[in-house]
Amino acid sequence: MMPEDHDTPPTPSGDGTTPTQPSDDTPTSSSDKNDASLDRTLPMSGVNFAFGPQSWYWIRCGVRYRFVRSTASVWGNLKMDNPYWVAFKHDTGFMIRGDDGRVVHSWNDGHLVRADQVDSFIETRNTYSRLHDWISDQVQSDPEKVLQVSLSIGPKGSYFARCGTALTSHALPKDLQKALKESGSYPVRIALGKNDAWFVSFADGSRKWNLRHVYPSLAITNVFTDSTNIPIFVALNPYVEDEWFIVQKNGTCNFRMTWSKDEARELRKMTDTYMRGRAIRDGSSFSTMLEVDGTLKENRYSPNSRPQESRIEAMLATIRGRTRSMKNGDVALVGAVAGGTGVVAKLVGQPTFRAVGVAASTGIGAAAVSL
Repeated sequence: MMPEDHDTPPTPSGDGTTPTQPSDDTPTSSSDKNDASLDRTLPMSGVNFAFGPQSWYWIRCGVRYRFVRSTASVWGNLKMDNPYWVAFKHDTGFMIRGDDGRVVHSWNDGHLVRADQVDSFIETRNTYSRLHDWISDQVQSDPEKVLQVSLSIGPKGSYFARCGTALTSHALPKDLQKALKESGSYPVRIALGKNDAWFVSFADGSRKWNLRHVYPSLAITNVFTDSTNIPIFVALNPYVEDEWFIVQKNGTCNFRMTWSKDEARELRKMTDTYMRGRAIRDGSSFSTMLEVDGTLKENRYSPNSRPQESRIEAMLATIRGRTRSMKNGDVALVGAVAGGTGVVAKLVGQPTFRAVGVAASTGIGAAAVSL
């Protein structure tokens, strides 16, 4: 399927109510679960990214997505035309949010559990089952409601989920729980990372975080402190230190990760094409710094930017991507909406690269990739 011109899904509407607060023990149901007024007032990210184990990842830029995962997966049998979000559940299985309102909950049959870890594994499975039931109850088979879901799964079974103004959480870091209780605003998005690192953004535009010295390259940027071009999507790698992916309000993609050269190239193409499209659509101008072969180069985006790839090139890239796959177990939690195109990709054994998201001298974040 060819990509469509727009890159941001439609935003549902609703009436305002008082938000419920998250529970750290069990999922919280709310009578205002169908309310979407909060989402009406918040900038919506056209990009969604998820880190998985063993260098698996998911990225959606506008209506295109790329999913690096395993061949030992039921993904192909689920017939998901356009998954909207993905959250990996470490080694225990996956959940899929379908374009027709389905919520499919599966487990990784190839996952082996040590005898001394059986009890904790069962507890984790039960925790994710409750999360699945909570999401199913919130979206109620409505494809539009999947757009309201904000979800982050961290280490040790921790998670935070929001759908409209309903919240649920489990095993959050203690200082994050304290920050949520002390804030006078509503938590909108939370990113859970390695060693209990976290980031939270609130409905009033304020942000709090504790990176616990695990993400030093992110700590030295101005991405979290920029008051004009605020971060609207944040993902912290819960498996590997100092890897992260951030999207700012104007569409700028910031990231740092260590991957193969092929995957670096694919990621850069997708994010660059998306940023060009955002500049054209919004009539905005901004710049990023790109590191190639050790040399920093400036990328400028403006309403006169030309797309990096044509529709035919995008279609060919999709077809090529569908022929590739990984040979590991698939572990994911996925949400979807209708009308898009998908890519399954392969991580190849090439020398690794380092992709770094930095702050440009103009104060606008930048995506940098070493090839």
